[in-house]
Parts: sequence; structure tokens; C-alpha cells
Amino acid sequence: MNYNNVMIDIETLGVDPTSCILSIAAVYFDPATGSTGNTFHEYIDLQSCLDLGMTINASTFIFWMNQNDEARSQFNQCKKENIKLVLTQLYDFLNDDQNIIWANSPSFDCAILKSAYKKSFNCEPRWKYYNERDLRTLTNLFPLEEIELDISGIQKGNHNALNDCYYQIQLLSAIYNRNILK
Repeated sequence: MNYNNVMIDIETLGVDPTSCILSIAAVYFDPATGSTGNTFHEYIDLQSCLDLGMTINASTFIFWMNQNDEARSQFNQCKKENIKLVLTQLYDFLNDDQNIIWANSPSFDCAILKSAYKKSFNCEPRWKYYNERDLRTLTNLFPLEEIELDISGIQKGNHNALNDCYYQIQLLSAIYNRNILK
């Protein structure tokens, strides 16, 4: 399948554009069917973010410490990569600058990623700003009951960027299939 919609989710240690990033996930998908294609998911070495001057917000750090063991496990992932390497890999993964980039919401995920690209390489990410789409706006305009979603196998609420991408794709597809976006 040749998808051009990509759901992106990140986990961070803050809400500011300069926040340290713990993990990045991206999944190609078809909004009409909810079917998915290639996936990207990497955990990031926190020190590499701090070395770039990225920041940690105390209240967000406390939030993470109050999460369950599974959510906090991303602090202990064995394979963590340098932020610059992960951003390079993400750039390559997003192999077309015309991809439609979905996030919940772009003013968070995309803004933090843009800041990280600027700090790392003094460049913009691969996507075009006018191709950013906001899932949060859609879910507020067209709320769904969770019973309407087929979320079997998707763990919601553990702050895992890849699981969040899959869950958000299911939300978007359900809204699409209620003839709202057709």
C-alpha cells in the first residue's frame, strides 16, 4: 500500500517547544480504512537532548513519576539513540515532503519536533507546515464513544508513542467512516 498520511506521536519531559523528547513514533495509514503501513518507533537518550539545550519541566517529570510501571518503562529502555540520529531516521522514514502529518495536536508534537530539528541541524522537518492536521480538533468536533472503536490489541493510556499512534489512527478512521470527512 502507498499511504501518504502519517500519524506522529512523541513522549516528552515538558510541553514547551524546547522540551526533551523521550520517544518518537510515526505510522503510515489510510484514514478511510484505518489500515496501517510502515512504522517508526525509537527511544531517545535523554542526555543527547540535554546536550542540545533541550529542557525538562518539573511538573511533567513529576507526572511521569506518578504513572504506572509500564509507562515509566521508557525511561529504562535498553536501546536509546542519540536525538540527532533519531531525527535523521525520522526524516528518512518520512520519504516525501508532501505527506499529510497528523498529530494530537500539531501545536505540541510537531512544534517540539520542529524545535528539535532546528537545534540539531538548523533545518525544518521533512513535512510542510500546511500539511499538518489536528486530530484533537476532529475528536472535539465529532466525539465518539469508545464502544464505536475497534481498539483490540491497542493499549490506551500507557503513554507509549507507538500505541498512541495506533489508537489515534482508529479514532480518525472512525470519524472518517461516520461520513464526517468524506
